Amino acid sequence: MEKRPAKDNAPKATTESVKLRGQFRSLVIGNPNYFGNLPNSPFQAVQKIVSDKTYEEIGCVGFHPQLERLHAVVYVKQTNGYGGGVCSDGTPEYVRFFLSFDNGATWQDQGLASFTAYDIPENKNRIEYAVMRRISPPRKFCFQHNLIRCRAILSWNVVPPPDPNFTPVWGEVHNTHIEVEGFKLFPLKDLFEAVKVKVPHEVGLTLDLDQPIPASSPTQLSVKQLAKLYNGKEVEPHRFALAELHHAITQAGSTDMLMAKGFKSSLLDLGIDFSKINALLFPTDGSVFYEELECVGYDTNQDTLVGVIRVKKPNGYSGGPCTAGSTEYVTFWGDVDGNGTFETCLGTASVKVNDFAEIPAEGLEYSVFLKADLAKYRQPCDKGARLVRIRAILSWQVPPPCANPNYIPVWGNREETVVHILPGDVIHGQYPILSSVGDIAVSDINSGGFASGVGIETGFLAQNSPFGGFVNLCGKIVGGTAATKYRVLIKPHGAPDSSYVPLTNEPTGLRLTLVTFPPLIINTNHIVHADAIGYYPYEDYASDHFIDGNVLMRWFTGPAEDGKAFDLRLDLSTDGDPAHDIHGNVVTVHVDNKDPDVDLKIDLGVGGECADFSLGTTFTGTYKAQDDHFHSFTFVVEPTGPANGVLPTPPSGTSVFAGGTITDPGVPSGTYTFNTAGMKPCGYALILHVWDRTNVNSGTNRNYNKDSVGFCLKG
Repeated sequence: MEKRPAKDNAPKATTESVKLRGQFRSLVIGNPNYFGNLPNSPFQAVQKIVSDKTYEEIGCVGFHPQLERLHAVVYVKQTNGYGGGVCSDGTPEYVRFFLSFDNGATWQDQGLASFTAYDIPENKNRIEYAVMRRISPPRKFCFQHNLIRCRAILSWNVVPPPDPNFTPVWGEVHNTHIEVEGFKLFPLKDLFEAVKVKVPHEVGLTLDLDQPIPASSPTQLSVKQLAKLYNGKEVEPHRFALAELHHAITQAGSTDMLMAKGFKSSLLDLGIDFSKINALLFPTDGSVFYEELECVGYDTNQDTLVGVIRVKKPNGYSGGPCTAGSTEYVTFWGDVDGNGTFETCLGTASVKVNDFAEIPAEGLEYSVFLKADLAKYRQPCDKGARLVRIRAILSWQVPPPCANPNYIPVWGNREETVVHILPGDVIHGQYPILSSVGDIAVSDINSGGFASGVGIETGFLAQNSPFGGFVNLCGKIVGGTAATKYRVLIKPHGAPDSSYVPLTNEPTGLRLTLVTFPPLIINTNHIVHADAIGYYPYEDYASDHFIDGNVLMRWFTGPAEDGKAFDLRLDLSTDGDPAHDIHGNVVTVHVDNKDPDVDLKIDLGVGGECADFSLGTTFTGTYKAQDDHFHSFTFVVEPTGPANGVLPTPPSGTSVFAGGTITDPGVPSGTYTFNTAGMKPCGYALILHVWDRTNVNSGTNRNYNKDSVGFCLKG
């Protein structure tokens, strides 16, 4: 079981460790194993530092099954050692996630997340950051076991490779278990397979077994059903009947027959000792027997507060995964004035939980997240770091009231932390901010329109990358309301501002994912339309009414935009007259929608694409792996079995922007040598795969091309 570190227990950093962190990049470039964290490296360790948690540590890792968000909360524990203050570039903290569907025997890489840490000498406590990855683990039917293992690797200032066994120098490896929610849509044939029913041939001809059908809405179990379900399972009546008890006590109209002759509440049959009800429902401290809020962090990339909850028991959550289960609520407050009163309620977030036949000994970790809108409290970096104390209260089945930051839940607890709001100009009133383009934070996009950084949701690793395909434009209208309207404008880079024109998704409309609460409803097909001059209604205006991912527009680029740069701007309407709009920040984007130029040949003296060779022959050929924004090429031989891993020389190549040696435009004219010794007689295909650095479809792909030649080896 992962032990949650106690607050403020970090050992003091030594002068020597601060010095080593300052020299870290230069030391590992010369010797990747300088600190001895690579067990099979040909390089000798000079100074042993492995998984050192003095400076940073993973507090918790949790998953929100309904919104498919994987979160990690990271503790930054020292005042220096992070590359400089808040006016500097700081240093990156990377988290790479993995999932295992076979209890840790194998792991699947889920990609990267990151944030920037700074030296903050005025901080007296650790600062808690959060990172997020949107993932889509395979679902099963709700009646099938789908609790899986999750691993997060934290690594300071160097990207952890897609190796689940990697140990960082500064950072750590954290393991936990998460729940994957059941199918929402499924082919009928999968249901028959799951319940081991053989479909008669005639039925298969009559029904379209591949047609997806929706799963039924989960059933909310009644108090009587829960009493029967928990008979003999030691779940207290004031646990499973909490929602009904709370409603009966707080809603006057719900018990209008209370003193009527012959009235008897159904709650009396549950075995509750009503002589002790006040002590049970109005405790002096919340119980963490079933669940506990363990971490609270701030995601600076998305202006989001994150809480991670540990669910500790298999029962007591109002039904199994095929039922509606129950809700864990977390309400957040901010001490934005620094007076210790937590008067500013930031909102409430939630996650659905269920019973399971059995759970791991350490329980399951769930996350909740809240669109916090803390950016409105930022300040310029020369004023120092803007630190805010946050209080979060977990309450099962009953939302903590926003008006009471001292609320004591029946089931739940309270956590407090300190978060860092990234610096920026002070915002007064409403203001439009374009925060990310193509899943890359605006701060990671240079003036030429090229990105270098980690995708906020996808984990795409941009390395001086242009953009292509569809580009999500995300941001916030700070202080926005349901009446707010905005436009996204575009013009060729370098053209005068008079060249700006509205960017719209009409006539089909802009499709968004709208999340409303309570109850938690996720509408993945919410369509909004622009008016005649390009204004869209702002839908991301509250913690209980927000757009997933803060999407404001989708820009569908094509061949006409290829090779060109464009300026994008978010404008806020004040009165419907574009001349009076408030202009937001401008972001330049360079577009590349062209696949790499690829060519592959075998030297046959007269040219050609096929050849016969004897075993052990060495042959040569030429190849082209060319692109203006080259990333890498790789040779593959198929079938792989009889090839025994033999590849040509060079087997691959990588751009200087990705840590390799090849400069743009890649390899216009290359040669390879192929020694076939060790291969078996067979017919083979030699395939050349080439990728560029373009961030395609908002971090989900790259531009790609391939070519191949065939040859036969005879015994």
